[in-house]
Amino acid sequence: MHVVALDLNPGKLFPKVGTAKAASDGSAAWSLWNSSEIECRAPEDCHGSQGAWLEQDLAAANANRVNVPWILVTSHYPLAGTMLEENLGMSADHYLGREQYTADRDGHFAACKAGQSCATVGDVVRAQREALIPILEKYRVDVYDAGHVHSYEASYPMSNMSGTVGDDSNPNILNGAGGIVYITEGNGGVPGLNGSNSVAGCTFPCRKTGTGGAYGRFITHNASVLMYEHVENPSGRVTDSWALVKG
Repeated sequence: MHVVALDLNPGKLFPKVGTAKAASDGSAAWSLWNSSEIECRAPEDCHGSQGAWLEQDLAAANANRVNVPWILVTSHYPLAGTMLEENLGMSADHYLGREQYTADRDGHFAACKAGQSCATVGDVVRAQREALIPILEKYRVDVYDAGHVHSYEASYPMSNMSGTVGDDSNPNILNGAGGIVYITEGNGGVPGLNGSNSVAGCTFPCRKTGTGGAYGRFITHNASVLMYEHVENPSGRVTDSWALVKG
């Protein structure tokens, strides 16, 4: 599996680096895109050298599918999700952690201050999508996995932010040729965390959504099937699972 980690958090003070490592037999690789300069509040902010690095890395990964058949891109910030869509009009500064969190919603969403206009979550998300999704889709990324929003959600495969295929009769088997599966796994997966996990169906292209402490894990043994499990803390019980199937 080829894994690319994107750091889109403008509050982080990491140096800008672009690195890639691979197993000696070419069977696995990971890359890191990490910059304090990346702040996608306008599309051009995600382009330039960082966007060129990402495109170069994914082009090489896509050309190496024989050895590394799956491509996963991960970031702290999601590009898709029901809770994200419900809060596009909320304050960008609050969403990005520049304002003190409140008990409003899950702590990441709050309205712009009374009587003031402000940049919104929608401004941030649309800029990130415009900059990143064409590159992700061009090189046939299989999964985009994120956190930040305190919920669990997994989509059906999506292209240009629209669902391409979904089978409600068998929602645990996803068409790997249909686009990108978007995961939000940001609901407190610290081992030993008390509490329970709830998972329920949701409106297409969302596949399942949930709450409670849990984490996710990928399992793959070949180029045809990539499995995902949503695991409850602290019990270790798998509360959702699905497989992305190719060929």
